Amino acid sequence: MEFWAFVPADYQPTEKAPTYLLSLNSNEHAEGNVSLIVVRESIRVHMNIGGGPSNLAMLTNGKEPLNLENWNHFAITYDGETLKLYLNGQLAADTHVGRKRVAGKGGLAFGRRQDNSGDGSHFRGVVYEIRIYDRSLSL
Repeated sequence: MEFWAFVPADYQPTEKAPTYLLSLNSNEHAEGNVSLIVVRESIRVHMNIGGGPSNLAMLTNGKEPLNLENWNHFAITYDGETLKLYLNGQLAADTHVGRKRVAGKGGLAFGRRQDNSGDGSHFRGVVYEIRIYDRSLSL
C-alpha cells in the first residue's frame, strides 16, 4: 500500500490524540488491523495478526524525518515475514513478524481511525494517490 500525504504543521487536532493517516479494520486490537499513525512527527505502523493486544506488531520510524508543510510519500509492505515502512523512498523502519496476516472484516479509512473513535484522530492534511497492491512490486 502506498500514498502521498501533505502534512501541515497543524496536522494534529489535539496533542493528546494520535493522528491516523490510514486505518484498516477498526482499531489496533482488531484482527487484521493495519494503521499508520503520526504522533509528534513520529510515524507508527500497527499490524494485528490474531486479534488482541498480544498479537500487535508495531514499528516506529527512527531513520527518516517527517517533512512538515510538504508532501510525503508513505509505503507499507508485509511479505509474511517483515513489516516495513518506507518514507519518501527510504526504508524508515522494519520489524520481523513472521506470521501469516489474517484479513479482518472491517473497512478502510484514510485520514481517521476506521471506527471513528478517539479524541481528535482526524488528520488535518491531504491524502492523495492511494494505491493498494495484492502482490509484491520490484524496484
